[in-house]
Amino acid sequence: DDANPVSDTEDALAAVEVVRCTAVEKLVKPEEVEDEGFFARAIDIIEGWVRRWRDALLANTDARRSYIVIDLLGATLRGLATDQVLRRGFDHLDDIDFREWLRKHGASDFTLSSAFMNGTYDTVFGFLGGDPEREVLAAGTGLRSGLRMLLAYKGHFMWKMNAGMGDIVFAPYYEILRRRGVRFHFFHRVEALRLGTDQTTIDAIDIRRQATPASGTYEPLVMVHDLECWPSEPLYDQLVEGETLRGRAAAGENVNLESYWSAWEGVESITLRHGTDYDHVLLGIPVAALGTLCSELVAARPEWRDMVEHIATNRTMNAQLWLRPDVAGLGWDVCRDPILGGFVRPLSVWAALSHLVTMEDWSGCAVRPAHLAYLVGPMRDSAAPEPPYFTDPTFPRREEEQVYRETRRFLEEHAQHLWPQACRADGCLDWDQLVDPLGRSGPQRLEAQYLRGNVDPNERYTLSVAGSTRYRLRADQSGFGNLTLTGDWTYNGLNAGCVEAAVMSGMQASRAIAGYPQEIVAEDDVPKLFG
Repeated sequence: DDANPVSDTEDALAAVEVVRCTAVEKLVKPEEVEDEGFFARAIDIIEGWVRRWRDALLANTDARRSYIVIDLLGATLRGLATDQVLRRGFDHLDDIDFREWLRKHGASDFTLSSAFMNGTYDTVFGFLGGDPEREVLAAGTGLRSGLRMLLAYKGHFMWKMNAGMGDIVFAPYYEILRRRGVRFHFFHRVEALRLGTDQTTIDAIDIRRQATPASGTYEPLVMVHDLECWPSEPLYDQLVEGETLRGRAAAGENVNLESYWSAWEGVESITLRHGTDYDHVLLGIPVAALGTLCSELVAARPEWRDMVEHIATNRTMNAQLWLRPDVAGLGWDVCRDPILGGFVRPLSVWAALSHLVTMEDWSGCAVRPAHLAYLVGPMRDSAAPEPPYFTDPTFPRREEEQVYRETRRFLEEHAQHLWPQACRADGCLDWDQLVDPLGRSGPQRLEAQYLRGNVDPNERYTLSVAGSTRYRLRADQSGFGNLTLTGDWTYNGLNAGCVEAAVMSGMQASRAIAGYPQEIVAEDDVPKLFG
């Protein structure tokens, strides 16, 4: 309004909020979805406002953040209109990286280098080969996921779980399926899928049995505070080979039954035969392992070769730290329960999950932690070629030393910016702030924390790299008559590495096999998203 111009930063922020709310209100109304004239008008308003108030906004921290958001909104609206996303969907944008797509539609370099954008790549582990300098995120997938989180998620932008995902999501799945008559055979490692002579069906599956339940069945869950949980290692007392496994593990051997480089030989080899042992195969093993396990399938069909070559994955690392002070006592005064991205890579994401401490058993510890910090990020691939599976049992441990080095470096050099009251004068974390039931001193207290590097093929994170979406196969698109696919690496309507995509893919696999469910929420693009 020229007669009453916005004269200071606070008024500018109010104007930002008006434009943002107006745009969002329009976007979520189905009758306005096809109104490209609205997009043009909104873009003109936003870009004129940004040009007029850029300098004032950048001079103030809160205003600068609003500038970044409104600049992204303007570029997004322009891109939605110019690329006809509301008619053509998001997939046709996936040949360009998300940051480049925003730049193409007018986002400033200041915005594109902001913590907001860095955090976007951080939260999806979008780094090729786990290298923090090689950012990757397909534009259509990034845009689709972001708009769904902003406009379609209910209640909040993000929800925290009240215990570990394995315990409150997968354990109930397991219990329900078991009660419905599904039989589980634990400790069997798939080694190969074999084709029949006609190359159209899975004729055999080679499996290695790793251990023998002493009673004939294995009960995998343990009770912690009235919640059934998955233990971090096998319940050796239930296994015929349990004492041997326990002894070799105590001696420092890698007998991890989930490791592709385990030194444990197993018990026997088994071959399952089509028509005798199974009728149909549901393949949910992650894509990074399929090149080896499904070598015959890859050789038989070019779409399989393209899939395993182009659907990229990377390693990830995480550190779970138990600290004596709560968030306020650490010196963080911005909010009570932060989830933070865009910090120093590779451990650039911090989630405060202190509410999980109540689900843990600290009865034998003199000090109960007040804060549980999750630090996560990408993990670089091995500098040398990885050894063939099952040939070097020391490989995982050597590689996981990278997690220890990065966690220690983070706590020595960067913790002061997040937790100033828990750090010494030199900026390093006061190691005594870490809870250690054994009472060790200095950096040795890291031994009491949980540090993990996900190096095995089945642990690698599925990436959404520009140009890769076309190579994803649908659940019903395996090309083999008795094989259905499932996993976040399939073409599932979201195509991101997350539990939502995995669930959607599982529902698609159910529909391919049993015809149910006919409709899957958010499987289609914009019309149903905003409807």
